[in-house]
Amino acid sequence: MRTFCFIFLVAVFSLVSVSCMNEESFTTSPNKMLVYSADTVSIDTVFSNIPSSTRSFWVYNRSGEGIKLANAKLAGGNQNGFRANIDGVYLGKTAGYQVNDLEVRSGDSLRVYVEFTAPTTNQDKPQLCQDELVFKLESGVEQKVHLKAWTWNALKMNNLVVSEDTQLASSTPIIIYGKVTISRGATLRIAGGTSLYFHDGAGIDVKGTLVCEGNKDSEVLMRGDRLDRVFDYLPYDRVSGQWGGLRFYSESTNNRLQYVELHGAHTGVQCDENSELTISNSTIHNCKGYGVTAQSAHLKIHDSQLSNSLNDCLFANGGRVEVQGCTIAQFYPFDSARGYALNISNSSGALELFTCDNSLITGYAKDVIGGSNNKASTFNYQFSSCLLRTVEPTSENVNRFLNVQYENVDDTIAAGKKNFMKVDERNLVYDFRLSSASLANDKGDKSKSSYTDRTGIPRLEHPDIGAYERQSTKD
Repeated sequence: MRTFCFIFLVAVFSLVSVSCMNEESFTTSPNKMLVYSADTVSIDTVFSNIPSSTRSFWVYNRSGEGIKLANAKLAGGNQNGFRANIDGVYLGKTAGYQVNDLEVRSGDSLRVYVEFTAPTTNQDKPQLCQDELVFKLESGVEQKVHLKAWTWNALKMNNLVVSEDTQLASSTPIIIYGKVTISRGATLRIAGGTSLYFHDGAGIDVKGTLVCEGNKDSEVLMRGDRLDRVFDYLPYDRVSGQWGGLRFYSESTNNRLQYVELHGAHTGVQCDENSELTISNSTIHNCKGYGVTAQSAHLKIHDSQLSNSLNDCLFANGGRVEVQGCTIAQFYPFDSARGYALNISNSSGALELFTCDNSLITGYAKDVIGGSNNKASTFNYQFSSCLLRTVEPTSENVNRFLNVQYENVDDTIAAGKKNFMKVDERNLVYDFRLSSASLANDKGDKSKSSYTDRTGIPRLEHPDIGAYERQSTKD
């Protein structure tokens, strides 16, 4: 019995030893190669001298035998802006941007990390940068993974203080860090075609005057500075709360936002008591706070789109507010506890006058218009020639709603998101131009209509309700 046990143990040990020997053997056959989880690593567009987020891929040995790497190197060294780390080893200058004598046992793998910091170019448009990671096997076989990224030159401004009249005009993107502060008595004019990319927490504080002078062919862009993606299908540009927004202080007057595309902020526009602002032909979209909030301010909004905010798209609390030819759409995707499309109140002071003409106000909820009247102060409002998703008024308030249509909340054909060309909740893509089904088509009051819509298209003889004039019979 003891003899049998001894023979059995010897046999088992021999099998284990052979197995270990086989596992430790390395091949030099050119037919045995490594497998890569990606043959190309693509990095989203990045601004010059700003590090990208990290990408990674795997290197697998599925050959059945061990494979040795004579070396793995970054072909362009430090010339193209790429950096790599292979199996915990950084390919830096000291090592000649390579690593030598790596072993990949059968069934094992390596993980490779890649980053990119774009070099400065002399071009206004994004430029392609490329490089390669070259894996040279001990057999002499070379395998390559292609690296590519786009670099975009950008100007940078950090805590800019505007203390005298200044014009900002640039065909090159401008990255804003910290606050742009416009001092009392100073005016900052931003020319059409200027694009401002705000870093986390950055924004504009207006104590003087801000004038954005976009036009239908060349708008002013305000957005966050992240150009990469949350997921493969979702750019950060479609995520709210990326930057701080605009704040107009009490002493701020004669402000104008004309043909401005503002999105992805925390609160898009905040108007303090007695501040003055006119918004025309503009979009304020996808804010993590309010879209526009006005506290006893003087605010005019014409032919503009206010859409998708965690809190209200427009909160008018006291003051004088005029809304004309606007689309206010509350389809904020990230939280079901979203606020109203429109909310009016006199809790911070008398609502001297709120008027809303030729405007489309809708959203997910059955009632997207809120109102708070403390009855101790003026609460003066008027809607005319609008399409509203709200409860029809009682007899005592009916005169405040003239020529108004009310959405049927049970209508799944023409109401809510069916008013629009696209509301894609999965990919967060929105097109708030009117669909052919919308009841807003041709229902506006020409006497209260502007000559052009949000995009500068002329209004027709029978204008549409909302920010966009429908031009096509096709969706």
